[in-house]
Amino acid sequence: MMLVSTPSSDFKTISNSLQQLNGVETLVYETSDPETIEVFTEVGYAGSFTMEGADSAGIVHKITSVIANHGLSLENLDTSRQGAPFGGTTLFSMSGIITAQNPLASNFDPEAVREELQVLGDEMNCDIGLHDIESKDIVDGAA
Repeated sequence: MMLVSTPSSDFKTISNSLQQLNGVETLVYETSDPETIEVFTEVGYAGSFTMEGADSAGIVHKITSVIANHGLSLENLDTSRQGAPFGGTTLFSMSGIITAQNPLASNFDPEAVREELQVLGDEMNCDIGLHDIESKDIVDGAA
């Protein structure tokens, strides 16, 4: 979140310029006293994801990059590692809650996120799942 102070005469120009930025979602509020406005964001999409497979370098980065590229935020992320009972491989698991705030981008599609995570899972030989949850079910970052 960013607070910008500008003369009132420049508000419309700056607001329009911010709305035109590619890859950045903006919400603009005009106020004469920033202490008097309360901004509440509303969750437009919430999902719970899981990943299980062999540990490898960059696995968290690859998955979270897909999430970020779709304009989603991580609300909660848990990871763990454990030795496989046979074979000497380290198993990695990851789970979390992802959200997108309203207003959702016009091209936001949870199915596209699921498909991209599935393709990534196939490439990394691991299982990645994403299912939609109700935003009311998010309690302190856990569903």
